[in-house]
Amino acid sequence: DVCSSDLLLTGADSVGLSYINVRGGDVQTVIPIDKQTEIDFHELGGLPNGGVLFTVHKVSAASADTIDVWSEGTRKTVLQLPGESLRAPLYSPTGHLIYTRESTNPGLWAVKFSLKTLSKEGEPFLIEPGGSWASLSIDGTMALVRPTSVKPELTWIGRDGLPATAGALPLKAAYY
Repeated sequence: DVCSSDLLLTGADSVGLSYINVRGGDVQTVIPIDKQTEIDFHELGGLPNGGVLFTVHKVSAASADTIDVWSEGTRKTVLQLPGESLRAPLYSPTGHLIYTRESTNPGLWAVKFSLKTLSKEGEPFLIEPGGSWASLSIDGTMALVRPTSVKPELTWIGRDGLPATAGALPLKAAYY
């Protein structure tokens, strides 16, 4: 079984969700890919209860259109938007699942998420049009990528939702 000293892995290797102990050893598969219905898993996002969120690329879909959760040995689909491309799911201490939507109405999206039931509550809503690849600190501070036609800037968004520009970044920095 997976424990706190294990590192979870997934990717284009078509194996599924796997883990390896940080001290070494063999890679163990937790959730194998169902090769009849799935191509691969991507972009793990941790949960405070030790579970993990990940995107699923189904055989029937052009891209990863599903976000699943795995916790305490249980796998469950949280969100599926056929025809969409969903990326980088993560849990917010506000009780939301945050993710990037790249197809129709692209941007950074959120939906209320219950850790108890491992399910969404309500309908997804747009946080930042065109935004993507959010990252959250333990205290809930969010960093995200915003589209811009000018020189990229590092922007902090406070809990009040208002931006405060931290300074200009060299153009290359936006891609690292």
